Amino acid sequence: MAVATIQSQKADFVGTAKCQSCHEGEYNDWKDSDHDWAMQIAMDTTVLGDFNDKTVTLNGIKSHFFKKGNKYFINTEGKDGQYQDFEVKYTFGYYPLQNYMTENEDGRIQVHRVTWDSKNKKWFNQHDDLDLHHGEWLNWTGAAGTWNTMCADCHSTNLQKNYDPETDTFHTTFDEINVACEACHGAGSQHVEWVESEDFSEEKNEEVKSFMKMTSYLDNKQLVRECAPCHSRRMNIDLDNHLDGEYMDHYVPEILRDGMYHGDGAIQDEVYVYGSFIQSKMYEHGVKCTDCHDPHTSRLKGAKSKDKSKWKFDNKVCTNCHLKGHDAEEFDTPKHTFHEAGTKASECISCHFVGETYMGNDFRPDHSFRVPRPDQSVKYGTKNACNECHDDKSAKWAADAVEKWYGKERQHDYTDKLLMARNRNPEDVKEIAKFVRNLKQPAIARATGIYYLSEIQSVETLTPILNALKDPEPLVRYRAVEAIAAWDWQDRVSYLSPMLKDSVKSVRVAAIRSIVTPDESAIPSLYRTAYGKVMKEYLHSLEINADFRNGNFSYGQYYERMGDDVKAEKYYLRTIEMDTIFNAARIQLANLYNRKGDNAAATEVLKKVIEIEPAYGGAYYSLGLIKAEEKDYAAAAKYLGFGVKKGNDHPRAYYNWALAAQQSGDRRLAAKVFSDGINRYANSLDLRNAYAIMLIQDKQFAEALIQIDAMLQLAPENPQLQNMKRQVEQMQQQGM
Repeated sequence: MAVATIQSQKADFVGTAKCQSCHEGEYNDWKDSDHDWAMQIAMDTTVLGDFNDKTVTLNGIKSHFFKKGNKYFINTEGKDGQYQDFEVKYTFGYYPLQNYMTENEDGRIQVHRVTWDSKNKKWFNQHDDLDLHHGEWLNWTGAAGTWNTMCADCHSTNLQKNYDPETDTFHTTFDEINVACEACHGAGSQHVEWVESEDFSEEKNEEVKSFMKMTSYLDNKQLVRECAPCHSRRMNIDLDNHLDGEYMDHYVPEILRDGMYHGDGAIQDEVYVYGSFIQSKMYEHGVKCTDCHDPHTSRLKGAKSKDKSKWKFDNKVCTNCHLKGHDAEEFDTPKHTFHEAGTKASECISCHFVGETYMGNDFRPDHSFRVPRPDQSVKYGTKNACNECHDDKSAKWAADAVEKWYGKERQHDYTDKLLMARNRNPEDVKEIAKFVRNLKQPAIARATGIYYLSEIQSVETLTPILNALKDPEPLVRYRAVEAIAAWDWQDRVSYLSPMLKDSVKSVRVAAIRSIVTPDESAIPSLYRTAYGKVMKEYLHSLEINADFRNGNFSYGQYYERMGDDVKAEKYYLRTIEMDTIFNAARIQLANLYNRKGDNAAATEVLKKVIEIEPAYGGAYYSLGLIKAEEKDYAAAAKYLGFGVKKGNDHPRAYYNWALAAQQSGDRRLAAKVFSDGINRYANSLDLRNAYAIMLIQDKQFAEALIQIDAMLQLAPENPQLQNMKRQVEQMQQQGM
């Protein structure tokens, strides 16, 4: 009876003290853990940095750390570039670094980038490699340094952001300042009522999972899913009840794309551990976080001290599992490591757990547990574990050593396919498509394969992308929907309307984002009811991201698609205000002005993009199109050419560049651009057709027929092409 009653009630937060009353051992383990130190009120027992009238100058900015009574202060540059005193209200973390935060009148809590190195006892700048100025997004006063937006939901318990977009203010609250019991286990009132009821029994307890989240009853996929929200690089879709249901009902994880991960899927940017762990054989074979980490201390099992500076790795963390069913001499021995036992080089993590340093001094290992592949380094220039230590040797030297020890054959896996796919070579489409279909490969890697296919100019990518809409993994379906978002409107409506009924919220939201329209009659009648329901989910996803730069950008795109240019402009401008160098918003704004016929405003915006980011090919391309509209074809050809040379490389770019050159009278340049474009994108019918027409105009019939024959190979049943060929052959015979 108690079970049904409890299940009908809303769970409330009860606080750590209530948990401690029964779970003293777990509480003591948690105390002084990373989760306990996630955020604290600044006081003598929590502040580790030197505030003893200490002044440092880093990257040309002076910071003075001092105390007034029991309060801590930093005098440094503010948002207006003027020096002022900022009271430190909170600390963030403790080892190997500790951040300090100050509170503004608008409710924003900002994280200072000058940080205490608690390992080496000194102040340092987390962005020492960047020349940041006040007003910029990454400056500590900018949106990237706003705790409420960027950090809060994973550093405190039951955090409510409470952002008001109309006043641009926060009224953020939390039940407990740090990552306490209920941050992981969920609100505890149901659990308390259950264990105190007369119906409680261990047998029933297993059935109801203690009315808690993240328990020992979970298998590896369930547990990893519940840890993932705070240990993944992701986008928010819905923060309500975020521990319930499918992960992608609430978040969209980053894939293994350029800038985030290295070509082989190894971590590159600060992507945390989820995306790497779900690539691993560990995850595939049922290993979960708590097999290696103590769930309450968060330490590696075997670490004997709570002091992180004294942690020492022991191979037993690995051999506890990897010796089961094996000869004890198989792994933890020089016969396997080829390094002297007891040395750093003989530790499992030295070869299988390499990583990257983030935030200036925080080394984080890659949880994909990969086998060293220096042969890939030779071929693709990737990093490898061997040369991390032997940095005075070449990748070839390391590859030869591995071959000598383990033989010539390497066990090729998904990393080889990822490296191939990242080249985005049209000749590899069939191989990438085959890889994407292989359900034995990690879902995140297959989803990345879809992303790469979407960026390859080839008609052969269409079928594998469409097939991926039916994939069992939501991340693969999501990426297929995102790929189709770049297709023509009718194709988007045709293929994405059915996805409004997908079982996973993020897939549905991605679908409606691409087909949102002020005219619902454009949506097939079979899906209009679903369209209405998903529209509410989409608007909610926009609402919860309204304090983000990207959230405002998404609002701008939404209003533009809905035909409300006034609001679209408002949100694009607001995006730029949040991040003065976020040029994607400027490009959208310029396109909006151009569509409204205000080319002067569009040109001004695009020239600002080029001033900020001279290598941004898309800005030159858009400017070239405006010049073509204005019939200034020489200028159009110049800017369109700059666009291609600066990376805006796609068939339409060559097409427009060649036509502008042709219209300006430079037919030699036009012929070269057509030829270069066709060499780059051999399957582009538009390029070949436009080139053939120019050749016909110039009476170069033989050359024109070469292009027509190539088009007929791509589209042999096309009657217009067949007729075109007959007419050109007649003109050639008549000597016209």
